[in-house]
Amino acid sequence: MLLYHKMKKESLQGINRSCQVSARQLQAIKNCIAIIKETGFSLQKIILFGSCARSQSRYESDIDLLVVVKEIPSTKDILHIKAELNIQIPIDVDLKIVSDEMFSKNDDFFLNKIKRDGVILWQN
Repeated sequence: MLLYHKMKKESLQGINRSCQVSARQLQAIKNCIAIIKETGFSLQKIILFGSCARSQSRYESDIDLLVVVKEIPSTKDILHIKAELNIQIPIDVDLKIVSDEMFSKNDDFFLNKIKRDGVILWQN
């Protein structure tokens, strides 16, 4: 009986560095980027963080994405994109959206950790 199956990992090359994710996660991340780019948000960066960015993801791991924008979209637009990702992506996606101004500050522990460990997937 197979209790544990090691996932084959593939390389995901970001702008600043690369990481290892499963083929399933890689395809989901690519689809997320395409969906996010279609929103019309004032996109600055899309950054992968969390276990996928650290090459420590497992089959059940979610995809953590930080989207940096010039202006924060309306709550309605944010809920719409989150629902769209939930419908189209077969893996849970944890989407965070912050303004470029907030991201540029160095007083937020969470954002500083993402700056240090995150993989920049797309940049304007």
